[in-house]
Amino acid sequence: MGKGAIVAIAAVLVAMILVVSGCGSDSDTSSDAPLTRAEFQKQANEICKTGHQEAEASFEEASQGSKPGDFDDAAKEDLVTEAFVDPYSEMVEGLQDLSPPAGDEQEVEAIIAAMEKGLERLEDDPLSGLTSVSMFKEANKLNAKYGLESCIV
Repeated sequence: MGKGAIVAIAAVLVAMILVVSGCGSDSDTSSDAPLTRAEFQKQANEICKTGHQEAEASFEEASQGSKPGDFDDAAKEDLVTEAFVDPYSEMVEGLQDLSPPAGDEQEVEAIIAAMEKGLERLEDDPLSGLTSVSMFKEANKLNAKYGLESCIV
């Protein structure tokens, strides 16, 4: 697989992770009072946007100066874990720290559960993340429906 293909796949994963997850500051989001839906959407989208930026920067740093064929499967798995799994995990944690709007608790729980399921699948088979984002299909659908565009992978 050439560097161009790896970069393209990584870009898709970065976009996917950034949109699906999100990392915000803990001080802004650790309140027990339920947020309004607009507040939740704003904070969640910021968490995901930041997470995607972190993933992209991590990928660029890890792959800097590499050439086609520089990565064996083990190195690719490490790259996916470092550049995508770790930031995505932080995004999920950030979303879990938000207080969901009253009445939306089950919907938010379903979003987070779908994101966790996609993350588990990526962790189980990191190489699949280089060619597909299908493991986040359900999470992407739920995020789009709820208005969390930045959390779509």
